[in-house]
Amino acid sequence: MIPEEEVRLCVIADGARWIWKAAKELYLKVVEVLDYYHLNEHLNKLAEVQYGHDPERAQEWIEATLARLFSGEASGVIWG
Repeated sequence: MIPEEEVRLCVIADGARWIWKAAKELYLKVVEVLDYYHLNEHLNKLAEVQYGHDPERAQEWIEATLARLFSGEASGVIWG
């Protein structure tokens, strides 16, 4: 058996706050992961607001942001 303090739990979801809240109520220590489909959906909405007048620039930003996230550079995404 794995000691309880070494167990790591991950919840993959669409980003709805109620899901994260329920997961934290059930499991005190849980890692929240936004699934790829919904991540991409949220990035597209943000890019449309930020670069709506320039769809090519929006697509460049989305691709760069996804690359940073998949490279583990979340702080670069936040600051970018």
